[in-house]
Amino acid sequence: MAGEGDEAPSGGGGIFTRLNSAPLWSRKPQWVKLGALLGLVVGLVLLFVALDIVAGGHGSGVPYTVAFPYAMLISGLCASDDPGLPLVLACLQYIVYGLLIGAQLQWGRRSGLIKTVVLIVVLHCAAVLCVLVIPWPAVQSMLGRN
Repeated sequence: MAGEGDEAPSGGGGIFTRLNSAPLWSRKPQWVKLGALLGLVVGLVLLFVALDIVAGGHGSGVPYTVAFPYAMLISGLCASDDPGLPLVLACLQYIVYGLLIGAQLQWGRRSGLIKTVVLIVVLHCAAVLCVLVIPWPAVQSMLGRN
């Protein structure tokens, strides 16, 4: 006869049921943190590449504008030589993108993910067009259009 301690846990499958109770695809990883981390990495790589192109004298500021339009918008609006706020925005931009995409992955909403990505792309492109079309003196000098 089996003693009381020999009974299987509820569910009847013993230790293997408890270990495999949630399949790998149903576990929710920390997508928000991963998105922020990937956004930081992408943003830093783009920042170094764009600043190398701009500061190295190899071209205009257009790659920086395309990669970081919000920083260029702030530069144009503030008309200041202080790069502090634009650099902070350049660093935060892709982290925010990663956070937004990671949040949609965390919640498991496919339609929300698609809408978020489309919104990010549309707003990013609109900001690039604003920077390239509106003739702000500070931005135009950085783009080499004196």
